[in-house]
Amino acid sequence: FPSHDRLYPASTTKIITALTTIADKKLDDTITVEVATDEGQIMGLVKGEKMSIENLLYGILVHSANDAAYALAHAKGDFPGFIKSMNVTAKQIGMTSSNFTNPAGFDDPNQLTTPHDLAIAARALLENPTLRRMVSVKGITVLDEDFKIAHELANVNELLGDIEGLGGIKTGFTEAAGENLVSYFKTPFTNHEYIIAVMKSKDRFQDTKNIVTGK
Repeated sequence: FPSHDRLYPASTTKIITALTTIADKKLDDTITVEVATDEGQIMGLVKGEKMSIENLLYGILVHSANDAAYALAHAKGDFPGFIKSMNVTAKQIGMTSSNFTNPAGFDDPNQLTTPHDLAIAARALLENPTLRRMVSVKGITVLDEDFKIAHELANVNELLGDIEGLGGIKTGFTEAAGENLVSYFKTPFTNHEYIIAVMKSKDRFQDTKNIVTGK
């Protein structure tokens, strides 16, 4: 697809959710989970559970957890305000063809982005050392603030650790969106850096491998 075609972002949306969150919250801030969706990929949050912003960010960036995305969006009790902030964030970093209506990436005719815009979002994420570190984590266990509930988070990016120089950024999938994958690649030896955005793929991991290897 051409780089400026507008398509469903699916869970690549969570790049903007993370950037919006970290702009006005500290990692060690604690929130009480008000909304715990059980739709799609989740980390198993329980309503009333207290979680740090840091652990919820691991939830969305490592495990692509929809419940973590909604917990963050409802953190201040102003869900519409968070969505508005997501769109402000997108515009501020230079995403000119994107619009967001929810923080998880659920399909919506008004929730659209382009491969070009996703590459811009990925670049903004990589400029933040904390988020850059999170997207390269293959797996992690996080606890609630009372140390009662453990959440096992596994990265759904199959390419992490499989290709030298390839760092994860964000996966995405819905039936309507197809398979999306935004990757960071540093070439071995020459250390040239690239961002690869694959959208509406039938095999995002193989397509990304083909781009990296030049096949």
